[in-house]
Amino acid sequence: MGNASQVIETFPKFDLSNPVHLDMRKEMTDLHWNHTSALQRGVLTTAIRYRGRAEGLERVSRLVLKDNELSWLCFCLVCSFETMEELYQVRAAA
Repeated sequence: MGNASQVIETFPKFDLSNPVHLDMRKEMTDLHWNHTSALQRGVLTTAIRYRGRAEGLERVSRLVLKDNELSWLCFCLVCSFETMEELYQVRAAA
């Protein structure tokens, strides 16, 4: 349990006093909802487009905003999208 709590404590978090983080949090929430909705409707190509938008947010966070925490949070979103797409494909093939 000690290792898990240490990871959670060091995991990047949104800075709710930073307007850019607040705006990005809303955008990421919208992307997550749209991506999930596309998978539920069975439209994988649309879900992949939303993943591409999340990848773009990660790049902007890293290269333009130079915000490592925000970049990491966006990267985690992209990874979760990839996982959901893989699970969707396994389920669709079954």
